[in-house]
Order: sequence, then structure tokens, then C-alpha cells
Amino acid sequence: MIEFLNSLTKSEMNKLYKFVCSPYFNQYRILEKLFRYFRSKHPFLVKKDLNRKVIHKYLYGKTNFNDANIRKLLSLLTQLIDKYLIQTELEKDEFGNRSLLLKSLRSAKFTSRYNHKLRKTGSVKKVSFYKDQDYYLDQIMICEEHISSAVTSEAEVTKYKILKSQNVNYFFIYLNLVCYFQILFEKMNNNESAVMFDQSMFREVMNYTEMHRKVLSRDHPNIIILYFFIRMLLTYDDKYYRESLEYYKKNSKKFDLDLKRVYFLILQHYLRIKLKARKGDHNENNILIFELNDLIFRKNIYYKTYYEDGRALDCNSFLDILVNAVYMEKIRWIISFYEDFSKYINKEHSKDCYSIFSAFISYHKRDFPESIYHLNQLSSALPYVFLEGKILYCFVAFEMGYFDSLNVHLKYLSAYIKNNKSLNSINVRESALFIRYFRKLLIIRKSKDLNIKTELNKLGKEIEREEKFIPYRKWFLQIINDNITA
Repeated sequence: MIEFLNSLTKSEMNKLYKFVCSPYFNQYRILEKLFRYFRSKHPFLVKKDLNRKVIHKYLYGKTNFNDANIRKLLSLLTQLIDKYLIQTELEKDEFGNRSLLLKSLRSAKFTSRYNHKLRKTGSVKKVSFYKDQDYYLDQIMICEEHISSAVTSEAEVTKYKILKSQNVNYFFIYLNLVCYFQILFEKMNNNESAVMFDQSMFREVMNYTEMHRKVLSRDHPNIIILYFFIRMLLTYDDKYYRESLEYYKKNSKKFDLDLKRVYFLILQHYLRIKLKARKGDHNENNILIFELNDLIFRKNIYYKTYYEDGRALDCNSFLDILVNAVYMEKIRWIISFYEDFSKYINKEHSKDCYSIFSAFISYHKRDFPESIYHLNQLSSALPYVFLEGKILYCFVAFEMGYFDSLNVHLKYLSAYIKNNKSLNSINVRESALFIRYFRKLLIIRKSKDLNIKTELNKLGKEIEREEKFIPYRKWFLQIINDNITA
């Protein structure tokens, strides 16, 4: 319940409250007071807020605590929320409601009303650009009603039979693409065994989609977007990414908020998967990610509207955006982004996000003491933010000449990545490689016997030749070059 209520926007919370206050759905007035208690904590509900003694005191003051009663009230409220969710889905499904109403009218033998509504469905001119499984299923059900109805002419029945057949095909194609998409999405975890699936119909579905791309692009965006994404993940060929982006630019005015949400999430996930899987050129991947972030956050109002509706920007998404902008040296861009979007960061994460943001900006300005200060403010609550901070500390401390403390820091960092189960295997492996090369850099820089410039030059070439991914390779080479030319 906590996670659900916290995820609601203010307007959604108010709508739910009105539902709870409806005597049709709720016959227990005490539930209104119970909900007001939760609403007063929104959107920062925590586990202790569900303490039954605390709830009893809020509802009944100093009367004797009745555990069974509070359990019952919480259960009733949960059931009421279940009803609300069902009702909300029904309200959203405009087309689904049409077929449901027709079925209900037919079952109730409300013939005149049924005939009126059936004729009306045949005259509806507005067609949604967004078409998911609910849309296709509803079209099939509407066609069934017309085919079975006595009020539909024979010529019209033939038309609806053809239309039903078309929508059955689209429904089949769409559901298959969704299944392939869900399976391939497991690449997010870089688990190749998880992307194996029954390909008995895969080629046929993909070939059909390819052959009918013109029609599907015009009238069935959800299908074509899924098709592009599957092609992207199977090939890591940015040709499909660019085609998808071009498709959006041509049809952006037709994209409603739901379709934009699906579209942008798919593109973001593809580029993130590609970057994390180390597929393609690392620099080119970062360029594409920055261009997409710029399109989403600076040139499109969708995400601002999305967050203004009460959603939170999670810490890992913020970190990805920050690290990418810093890599691209788009410092003004990330500062402007932070000014506009920091207020939407999850409140529990906002302090650490501010600290890592400020540390990067200070490092770029070469204000190393300030960067150290912000890095020292980081908590360990967010593993990936904390790891990024510890890696950044290596560069800051090196620039400040804190070589002795860096030795201790690298030992701590090595132990941290080995013992922290929250980090995935790729992060652990790549961080270990970063530590190995940083230790080499530190040994050379501290040496009194070696020819430092010669050894740094050798290390730089070794890093350039390294086939495995090294975090902040570009920064490594820059520091080495700066020390050689100093």
C-alpha cells in the first residue's frame, strides 16, 4: 500500500479520496478518516506510518487499542482501493467500455438502447492513434456485435467481417511483438540465456511487420515502435534507432502522452542497454544518449508535464543523465537540467543527488576542495551513486596530490565493490579494472626512480590498447597527458 499511495500524484490522491467518500462504494465512514491520515503523509509514507497503534490513536484517540478492528479497517481500505483501480481502468478504456456496454444492454434485453448504441459505434469517426491490445480486442468485440445483430445490413455485416479479420491479425501481431519485447528486455540484466525464446512464429511476425511497414507506420504506431525496438536489440544497429526517431519527428503531433511515454521509455532503454552491454562505439553511444536526453528534457515538454503530475525522478536515471552530460562536457546543459528538474528527484535521494551533481560540477571548475567536500556528504544508501562518487574521488585526490590517502581509498574501494551485493557483475568487473590502472598511475606518479614521463607515456598507450571497458578512460588519458606535458 505504501508504494502505491506514494506513487500517486496530488490529483490522483484527491480522486481516490473522493472515491473513498462515495457512499455507493464505501459504507464505512471511518475509512474516510483513515484515508485522510494516509493523505496527510503523502507522498512520504513510510512503514512506521502503518503501525496499528499509531493508526488507532489517530482514529479513536486514547480509547483502548483494538488490534483486530484496525486490521479489519486496513483490509477494508485495501479492498476499496482495489475497487478504485478497477473503476479507474474502466474509465480510461473508452473503446472497451463501448463493447462492455453493448454486451450488458444485450444481456439485459434493453433492445432499443442496444440498437441505438450499436448504430452509434458504426458512425464514430474519431480513431485513436494509440492502439494497444485493448483497442484491438474492443474492435473485434464491436465487429462481433455488428455481425450478430439484426439491425446491421448485409453489406455492413460483410464489412465488419473483414474489419474483424484485420483486427484479429493486428491483435495477434501486437501481442507477439509485446512478448518478444518483454523477453528481449531481459538484456537489461545482460543475461544472454534469458533472451532465448520460441522462434516458431518470430520470423513470420517480423516479416509480416516489415512487409506492411507503410500501413503500420501510418495507422498502428504501437506495433511499429515495438518492431523497431526488437530490431534494435537483436542487431544493435542504430539504423533502426534513427528510423524510429525519424518516425517520431514526422508524427510527433499525433503522439498523445501515453504513446510518448511508451516511445521515449523504449528509446531510453535501448541506448542504456547498448551502453551497459558495451556494444558499439562508446563515444557514439554517449552522443546518441545526450541527443535523446536533450530531445526529451530540453526540447519536449512531455517529461516536465509527467513530473509536474507528481512523479519522481529516480536516482539512477538522474545519475545516468549526469554522467552522460559530464562525459560529453555539456556542463551548462546539466546545470540547466538540474535547475529545472531537481525538484522532481525522489525526496529520499535528493541530498545524495545534489552532492554527486555538485561534486562533478566543482571538479569541472577545478575547485577540488569543494568537490571533496560534496563527495564527503554522500551516503552509502544509493550504491551506484556512492560508487560513482568514490571513482570521482580518485581523480580529485590525484589532482590535489593526496597520493598517500589515495592508496587507502583504493583499498577501501576494492573491498566495497567485492562486498556490495547491490552492484551488478559488470560494474564490479569494470571498477576492478579502473582500480588496477589507477594503482599503476599512482605508482608511477609517486616514484622517485622511474622516468615519470616515459612511464606515463607507456601507461597511456596501454590504456588506449585495453580492449575491456575502463570507466572514465578519457579522463585517465587526459590526466596522463597533462602530467607528461607539465
